[in-house]
Amino acid sequence: MKESMSSVDVAAIVIELQELLGVRLVKAYQPGREEIRLKLHHKGSLDLIIEAGKKIHLTKYKRASPRMPSNFAMYLRKHLSGARIAQIRQLDFDRIVEITIERWDKKLRLIVELLPRGNIVVVDEDGTILLPLRRKSFASRKIKVGEKYERPPSRANPLTMSESDLMNLCKRDKDIASVLASELSFGGLYAEEVCAKAGIDKRMRADALTATEINAIHETIHTLFEPIITNDQSKLKAHIVIEGEDKIDFVPFELSRYENKEKQFFPSLNDAADEYFTTQIAEVVEEQAKSEHDTVIGKYERILNEQLEALHKFKL
Repeated sequence: MKESMSSVDVAAIVIELQELLGVRLVKAYQPGREEIRLKLHHKGSLDLIIEAGKKIHLTKYKRASPRMPSNFAMYLRKHLSGARIAQIRQLDFDRIVEITIERWDKKLRLIVELLPRGNIVVVDEDGTILLPLRRKSFASRKIKVGEKYERPPSRANPLTMSESDLMNLCKRDKDIASVLASELSFGGLYAEEVCAKAGIDKRMRADALTATEINAIHETIHTLFEPIITNDQSKLKAHIVIEGEDKIDFVPFELSRYENKEKQFFPSLNDAADEYFTTQIAEVVEEQAKSEHDTVIGKYERILNEQLEALHKFKL
């Protein structure tokens, strides 16, 4: 079961989020430790959910907000309320989204890192960090107020890579699926899909591929991801993949891996992601409620048993 968005998901989501350009921000909330919600003045009352290290998508579902807003939420309200979204873009093919927000008195960027140990960072026009959701330090960068924002180390962009660049990348003593998954940020699912559609054994060593086979992989990448490369939302076929009673994945277009699985189609990947993650949240809440209920029942059962035992001893 998928827990966070892939680079492919992010690319498709960003295409759909272009409809938000010019939209005004109304308010910001922080309902969870890693999650913020931006209330938008757009088609009624849609919220943009951003969860560090996990997801970004529009939602039609409401969620209770804390009675007291967090410092981060208060900062966003102070500096972003009334501003308009000027640009939304994915940085290369990374799981990083940059949202440029403009107001009459300032222009800021909200950097959304959806990588593991990701963050949400507010930076000024010069790229100086004004406030991060979490202050963190890594070997190659520091996420703290006053520092210049530095992205995590980036990998090659497979959607703009030339065939000769791909050929150089394949000069590795690793299987081709691993090269595509790690070096091109495809992840296992899409790496194996590319291999299958190109007619290449995913276990084949990358440095053993012929020029013809590398050409097939390069062409397959451009064919498979054409809707994303051309920013053509009409060619996306967003859906949730269902196995038994479980929703196991959501994807922007049909994949051979899920050919025989049950599917639930949606008008957009935003809708599919919203339904998928909201279902996950509902299941977690239900499980927590059941656990709390069982704990309370167990407590009273112990008290009752202790009282019955005491009564039995009293009668003796």
